[in-house]
Amino acid sequence: MELLFLIFETPELLFLVPIVAAFALYIYCLADCIRNNQLMGNSKLLWLIIILIVPFIGSLIYLNWYLYEFVTISGFRLTISPP
Repeated sequence: MELLFLIFETPELLFLVPIVAAFALYIYCLADCIRNNQLMGNSKLLWLIIILIVPFIGSLIYLNWYLYEFVTISGFRLTISPP
C-alpha cells in the first residue's frame, strides 16, 4: 500500500504550494497582529476579527495597511521615477 501523502507529483505540488503559502501568510498576520504594540484596544480586536473571518483577503488587507503605516511612521518616501 502506497502512502499517498508522501508521493507528490507536479499537479499536486502546483495545488499544494499556494495553499501552504496562504496558510503561512494567515499565521504570520495573526501572530503579528497579536504582538503589534501599536495597535490598541478595539483596533487590535477589529483586525483580529477581520483576519479570522476572511483569512486570505483579511491578511492581505492587514499587510497592506501595516506596510503603509510603517512607511508613513518611519518617514520613508516611496517614489517611482520613470526610466
